[in-house]
Amino acid sequence: MLVTQIDGDKFQQFLYTEKGLSRNPTSHNSNTARFRLIQKFLVNLEWEKENFRDLISGMEERGNKPSTINKIITMGKYIDEYLGSDTTKGFKYRRERVAKIDNLLTPQEIRQLAEIQIAYSKFRGYINDRQKTLIMLLGTTGCRISEALNLTWDEVYLNPKPHVVFLLTKNGEDRKVPIGDEVYRLVQTLPHMGKNVFFSCRQGIYNLQQNNLDLKRRAKLCHINKRIYNHLFRHSFISTMLEIGTSESDVMKLVGHHDYKSLLRYKNSQLDYYSGVIRFHPLLNSEITWKERTHQLSELIHKIYDTDKFPLSIDCNESLVSITIRNLDSL
Repeated sequence: MLVTQIDGDKFQQFLYTEKGLSRNPTSHNSNTARFRLIQKFLVNLEWEKENFRDLISGMEERGNKPSTINKIITMGKYIDEYLGSDTTKGFKYRRERVAKIDNLLTPQEIRQLAEIQIAYSKFRGYINDRQKTLIMLLGTTGCRISEALNLTWDEVYLNPKPHVVFLLTKNGEDRKVPIGDEVYRLVQTLPHMGKNVFFSCRQGIYNLQQNNLDLKRRAKLCHINKRIYNHLFRHSFISTMLEIGTSESDVMKLVGHHDYKSLLRYKNSQLDYYSGVIRFHPLLNSEITWKERTHQLSELIHKIYDTDKFPLSIDCNESLVSITIRNLDSL
């Protein structure tokens, strides 16, 4: 049988109902593109093992990444199931190289990017408020930019705790994610200019390309010399949560990862941090100096307390550490 004879709509329905693939636009478009790539290569060829092998070999010769080739193999296996054939039987997945994530954003840099005020030519107040809200949402939930931009007002809740529900997710499952009081207040201060929370005054729905350009502009004004892009906030959130001791299962649930391997790229992303962590092993503990211990204590306290609400001072010498924390709410 020719792959071009397969009814595309019926095959997509098979992927949704039988294979449980996501119906969200991003996943739908990706799956459609892979199916059409196979159709294009095998336009006048039978759905046979030799022809599929030529397709995969050609992709390898062109330098396609193992992850890309694996997705085509997976789509081939779906076609086999749909047709009841065994063309892809025996095809092994290529070993993927897990890319390490570095060049992350610190919480302080995320705050800088959110709060910098840009003199836009029009709608200055709204755009600065929108960008601050969007950056803080990305930075404190680790959501994908597509999930944030698809967020509607009906998916933002105050009770029982402030949270949002991301419906159009990559894996097709709804995900309920808590948001802080600050982010909830920021969202509620935005005007309701459409169905979606994040709105473009000129084009209606705000898109990720526009946001990427704005992030680069903000980074330049903040003198943050890093490659800034939308997904960097997700990388930074996951790495930060792992570094402060959040369990891997909790992080996976918050960001919508199903596969533990997805977190491997974040391990050892901050070598300096983990070099310090390993020294707290009982066998290495004696190597830690008094100065290093007090520095570690200081970093831990700063992670626990918001210094804007709880000003603190730490004084230390060779024999004494003195910590003072003030609660401004009680004054």
